[in-house]
Amino acid sequence: MLSGTIYTATRPLSPLLESWKSTVLDTTTASTAGEMDNSHVPMECFQSLTLRELWNVKSAVLNYYGQFQLSLLYQSGILSLPSTAKNLVLFEDFNEDYSRIITTDPETADWSYRPGLHRTPSPLVADVLVSLVQIEKLAASYLVDAYDFFLCAGHRTSFWWRLSSLYLTSPHLVPETDRRCIDFILTLAGCVAERMPVLDTMVIWYGAKGVASEFRYEVTAKGRHASVRWRGTFDHPLATDTLKAWQRVARLRGAELTEKESVLLKAGEVYSHGAAIAELGLGGHVIHPVSLEQICGETSRYWFK
Repeated sequence: MLSGTIYTATRPLSPLLESWKSTVLDTTTASTAGEMDNSHVPMECFQSLTLRELWNVKSAVLNYYGQFQLSLLYQSGILSLPSTAKNLVLFEDFNEDYSRIITTDPETADWSYRPGLHRTPSPLVADVLVSLVQIEKLAASYLVDAYDFFLCAGHRTSFWWRLSSLYLTSPHLVPETDRRCIDFILTLAGCVAERMPVLDTMVIWYGAKGVASEFRYEVTAKGRHASVRWRGTFDHPLATDTLKAWQRVARLRGAELTEKESVLLKAGEVYSHGAAIAELGLGGHVIHPVSLEQICGETSRYWFK
């Protein structure tokens, strides 16, 4: 089985579709991967694909039209995936320092579309990811909101018969969000998971400077045990409706659900989204370990503390 890593830059009209065609083999270092030429390898040969969108200063100043165009390119690229692709990892990188400078600069105060710290997740991309019913492992970080994904999935009747692993970010998993909103997302996720009969792991998470949060559903011991747990820099007791939804999911696997004790993390140790990923132990699942190492190195030099 071949696995691929695709590197693209964030540009409003970047040739993203071409980047799908020029897939490179996964290697031990990102720099080596970037130097390899495997454009002769047919896309149909790949069963595992990773797309890391490299951070670019232009990403912080994309206007609404540019972001919409980028979402359409993502959508087209994902739809062009061969049916042989079973594992897909998408990661959109960002730099909070440069974004903060742009969002606080007086010269940008009059912009009709003033960017935020992070690019707004795309419902278009979430909707097309929902359509990948043949996928076995899926991770999408920062370019989609888990809420949009499950909302789109809730409007369909599809089953994801092969999906065993799902990792999604949601910008709502921060302490400023109304707890009822977080409860709704986690409950909705449980309702959708009833149509994922072989699901072993679902993680809904978020990470940024000063915040790391994770809801995890996990099946172990050959399907005999299932558990849910909250970990984060802020506490969030799981709601009764959320637990009931996930109890139904566990019972479909012939297991009883256990709620594990929540874990409170230290916000001061989470200096960036890279640190959050490392703290939550998500490296290798949502991003290549080498890419994570690069991000942690870059963000350790953040100016704003």
